[in-house]
This record gives sequence, C-alpha cells and structure tokens, in this order.
Amino acid sequence: MTQPASATERVLPRGLPAPPSDELEPYLDAATCCVERYGWSRTSTKDIAREAGVERTTLYRHLGSKDRILRLLIAREAHRLIDAAIATAATVEPGPEVVVEIVAHSLEYVWGHKALSKLLADDAELLQGFVTDGLSDTVARFVDALAPVLGAAMDAGTLASRDPAVVIEWLVRVTMTLIVAPAPGDPRRFLRTVITPVLEPRAQR
Repeated sequence: MTQPASATERVLPRGLPAPPSDELEPYLDAATCCVERYGWSRTSTKDIAREAGVERTTLYRHLGSKDRILRLLIAREAHRLIDAAIATAATVEPGPEVVVEIVAHSLEYVWGHKALSKLLADDAELLQGFVTDGLSDTVARFVDALAPVLGAAMDAGTLASRDPAVVIEWLVRVTMTLIVAPAPGDPRRFLRTVITPVLEPRAQR
C-alpha cells in the first residue's frame, strides 16, 4: 500500500520528523495514552484508533504505520523540549546557569513524562534505535534553536567563547546519557560540576 501523502510529507525516512501538525494532536494524544497504559510493544494501531475514536484506516491515513506513529510521537516531545529550552533561556540570567537549567529542565521533562518513562522502562531498544537514526537531525534542530542564544551570550562575555554548535552537540549527548543513566540527587549539582568549568568566562574562573 502506498504511504499516504499527509504522513509522507511530514516524516523523514530516517531521523527526526518535522513537528507534527495540529491536526495530528488528537491521534498522538491517543497514542500517548495507550503507551502509558500498555507500553509500546503491547500497543496496537487498533488500540490507538479506538482511543482516538476513529477507524484504523483513518488513523493510517493521518499517521501511517505503527513505526511512523512512534517517530511522530517522539518527534513531538523533542520539539516541545526545543521550545521549552528557548523559553528557559529567556527567563534565566545569561551565563553557565542558563545552560544548566536548560539541560536540567529537559531531563525533568523526560523523567516526568509517563509515556516516555514507560518507553524507557519497557522498550529502551526502540528509543536507542530512534536516537541513533535521529541524532544528527536532533542536534541540528537544537543548534538552529539555541546557537543564536549561546552565541549572543558568548559575544557578551557571559559565556566562554566556544563553537556554539559543538557545545550544543556536547550538551545533547550529555542529556541523552543522563536520561538513561541519571546521576544521583538533583541533576543541577552534577550539571554545574560538568558544565560550569567549560562555559564560565575566563575572568570568572
């Protein structure tokens, strides 16, 4: 069966899909509820369609296969994290602490998200595969969103002058590691120990 145009246009063959459109929200909400209830491996497209109150053919027409549903579901949360990171950057005094808060908020978002936590607990290999496929896309989208913020802080002298893209890729990798292997206690304590020496301006060291 040919992949529906609406899904094909929004989902990359590999990597991080673009932000799902608003019309897909009810279906992704239904998928999220099913993941929380059953876990992803035990969730079927029939379950998701029933939760959304539609036929499976309607679900497929809008979202595509089960694999694509998972990619869209994770992509939605990744883009929400990007939006939240931008919002956090606007509310914290420029400097290493803003970077600590961005990473800490991302960790707390994932840990507090019932569906993502269920995926991590029950289907970690699926997430690992998605991360492997989509890492470069994820980094690129975070770079697009945050490089101007970090670059401006570096130009203003509130962050050490470094390559913003390299810093952001490093932070994404640190975040992904901590998601699956959390440091004990408040993540901010660990993050300050790791991040501050790298990004603190020389004059403040």
